Amino acid sequence: FSKDYCKMWIQKWGWAFTIVMVIIWPLLSLPAGVFSKDYWSMWVFISIAWAFVATFVIIWLPLYESADTFRGIFVAVTGMGSKAELTAKGEETTQDQTL
Repeated sequence: FSKDYCKMWIQKWGWAFTIVMVIIWPLLSLPAGVFSKDYWSMWVFISIAWAFVATFVIIWLPLYESADTFRGIFVAVTGMGSKAELTAKGEETTQDQTL
């Protein structure tokens, strides 16, 4: 994908999500009037569940996506990889840097 396409996609969906969360979502609770204890408890549960899911995604997805890098660093630091693997990795890195 091009940089411009990605920027447009992020802005479009970012604004849409913001409008939903800041304007539409609160408007949906207006018909309820004063919240009963049960209704309030439901919203508290939803917000806590949202927070736990968001925390999991924010912490674990970047770690999962970087697992190969972490593994490579661990192998290089501990010397647990074979010399051939380390040399091959070094050559790949050198070739990538010259491009």
